[in-house]
Amino acid sequence: MRLRFPLVAAAVLLLCAPLARAWEGTQQLVHGSAHVVEKGETMIGVLTPLAYGVHDRATLFTHPALHLLLTPNIWARGAILKGNTAVAVEGGYQQTFFSISQADSSDEGDYPGYLQAGAVFSHTFAGWIQMNLASGYVADFSTGDGDQPVWSHGLYVRAGVTFLFLRKNFIFTQVRLKADGGTDFETPTTWVLFGRHLGRMRLGFGACVGRFVLGDADDSVSFVPDEVPVYPWADVWWRF
Repeated sequence: MRLRFPLVAAAVLLLCAPLARAWEGTQQLVHGSAHVVEKGETMIGVLTPLAYGVHDRATLFTHPALHLLLTPNIWARGAILKGNTAVAVEGGYQQTFFSISQADSSDEGDYPGYLQAGAVFSHTFAGWIQMNLASGYVADFSTGDGDQPVWSHGLYVRAGVTFLFLRKNFIFTQVRLKADGGTDFETPTTWVLFGRHLGRMRLGFGACVGRFVLGDADDSVSFVPDEVPVYPWADVWWRF
């Protein structure tokens, strides 16, 4: 009896989905791409950050839950070229102000964060296959109590393919690689996600390998337990 309501609710959502307006093309898929949301449009989810179209060519992103955890974050994407071939610039800032100290260290007041800026390229093949490429500069930094920030400079590269099928489903794949100092590469982070269009609501699930990310498919809070490198991922988000 307790399972009846969730099962009925899920059935209603799936049955009503064909009545909802589907994605019109890959240009509406903004995850990891060079595309932006429309002016005045909003997207928000549990793991998907809040996105707002401040202009036809500019979208701002932030994750409200991270602000509650004393972790300010702001990201921006500006479209230079729109269409089946899209080019955009991206950049952002994130830093946590939780005091982090190691158990075997007397250092306190360590507030790590990073700055990132780069360019994104997306191209659609056959109307339903979208290739996404991005690269740019990333600077990790750490500030202490009255100390000068410690900086680490490097490059990041993202590459992936998104498949849109039956106008209501997509499969998102992406690999992100970061090189500190331009030569010391970290272990790549990989995402494989499935998304389903349900009107204004979208459902998604999949797996992340190497780093679990809360937020968009670019960056956010992450952790990597050595014994469990693969993480399940599930999200629900709305676009209106």
